[in-house]
Amino acid sequence: MGDYGLFSESQRTKQLQMIQLNITALVDLTYQFLPQMIQQGRGNIINISSIAAFQGLPYMAVYAATKSFVLSFSEALWAENSKTGVKVLAVCPGPTNTQFYEKASFDKFSNEAESLRLDNPSEIAREALNALNSESSHVVTGRWDNKVISGISRFLPREIWSKVLEQEFRPK
Repeated sequence: MGDYGLFSESQRTKQLQMIQLNITALVDLTYQFLPQMIQQGRGNIINISSIAAFQGLPYMAVYAATKSFVLSFSEALWAENSKTGVKVLAVCPGPTNTQFYEKASFDKFSNEAESLRLDNPSEIAREALNALNSESSHVVTGRWDNKVISGISRFLPREIWSKVLEQEFRPK
């Protein structure tokens, strides 16, 4: 679930639903199942974050913020449970060939040239399962540029990167 456009002009209900789905439901489901996994001494939790988690994303502010929560929450649980037998992984894909962009009213990938930049969901799943077995707290999946995008904010001042993203994502 996502939404594209100026936050100040967005639908309040949709923004709150996104928070409900991406944060509240995730925390509640984790709360429901993690204690049993710990008791059994085994289990896997795979949470879907995004490369958007690594920076504020103009015109998709709430989406990126919820994905930052997913990443942070997952990394914390990964550390807390490192000796319990429960593995926790945050998967951070980039643009993926799903209905996300259509549902978010974001037409950046609607033309054929741009759509070729979308990653395959099956490949993302394969990478996630491989990462789960590698004991990582998170994995950035897909194209090489996803890894660059997710790490760039460590090298550029956040304000500069935010302005670059604002220009890239600005509605036409």
